[in-house]
Amino acid sequence: MLFIAACVSENSPFPFLNNAFSRSNYVVQKLYEFGTPAMKRDLKGTLDGNMLRLSLQMYGCRVVQKALESLPYDDLCELLEEFRGNTLTCIQDQNGNHVIQKLVEVMSIHAKNAELHSGEAGLAVRMADRIQFVVDDVLVNVRTLCCHPYGCRVLQRMLEHCVEFQKMATLDKIQGCHRVSSFCCGCLILQTRPNTIVSFAVS
Repeated sequence: MLFIAACVSENSPFPFLNNAFSRSNYVVQKLYEFGTPAMKRDLKGTLDGNMLRLSLQMYGCRVVQKALESLPYDDLCELLEEFRGNTLTCIQDQNGNHVIQKLVEVMSIHAKNAELHSGEAGLAVRMADRIQFVVDDVLVNVRTLCCHPYGCRVLQRMLEHCVEFQKMATLDKIQGCHRVSSFCCGCLILQTRPNTIVSFAVS
């Protein structure tokens, strides 16, 4: 616990992450991956109120992504609320877009797996509602984001991972865009797997 305490100060969470030459972020990532539940709880506490700030940093965004992969679902539900109202800020940022991509992927997988394992119909839809604010922000700006070098990546993750109703809403919105440029179509088709989904969406 001494290491974790040393990593955190009152005014600068994970101060070493601001150092362009630091590799300490890899240590924190490994703690999320292999640490004990107690360690992860302590690390999660340092993220509270700092998710947006760290997501916009070169090294901080890597720690946030690993936290999204490693922390329990209930913890993720608390942390992701810090992105509410800041979705586009992250998507349009060279570091933050990776966090939103990971958020969409991880939360969607949690939702699908929970319904699969429990057999409770509709559970995935209810759980997926946790990221509906992200989906809504993307869909309102879909025409711009599908041509944006980072925004198109988030759209790809939504098409790949979101639960069915969110995926269909995304497809409908892309289809409904008028005068979609060949650049947008090419960007999405070349980078998305399976590309037939996006080919259909922009046809």
